[in-house]
Amino acid sequence: MKYGNRNDERRVVVTGVGIVAANGIGVSDFWQTLIERRSGCGSITLFDASQLSNRIAVEVKGF
Repeated sequence: MKYGNRNDERRVVVTGVGIVAANGIGVSDFWQTLIERRSGCGSITLFDASQLSNRIAVEVKGF
């Protein structure tokens, strides 16, 4: 399968690195939860999970 001319270079620029996780959005919030040993696990709240056998997950809230 041909995807184009090999001379057709595409460039990517990484402008920053951050964290989006269930136990913190951003480096400082995430780091604080690690120091406090707080988990991001909890009951599913973003949809109806009543029919699922497992109702525990990690949700990224507020993102």
